[in-house]
Amino acid sequence: MSGLVSIEAIFRRAFDVDPAAAGSAPGRVNLIGEHIDYNGGTVLPAALSQSIRVAIGPNGGDTIRLHSGRFKGDIERDADAPSSGDWS
Repeated sequence: MSGLVSIEAIFRRAFDVDPAAAGSAPGRVNLIGEHIDYNGGTVLPAALSQSIRVAIGPNGGDTIRLHSGRFKGDIERDADAPSSGDWS
């Protein structure tokens, strides 16, 4: 992942505070075994070089504020509101 800006730095730049937690997970593909792993069948999953990185933190309110490095425009909505068709 060299050359990537840390997810913590992206969070700080977007929200002006440090994140409470951050993590990442690799993408995954099942070469064989889609929908049979939970039925006891044989599977052959593999990790991909693509991944998702996430940082979170409280904002002291009843809203959710979302920022993406891939999509333009931040999203803000009530915490109980369903998604509205945008990237969030």
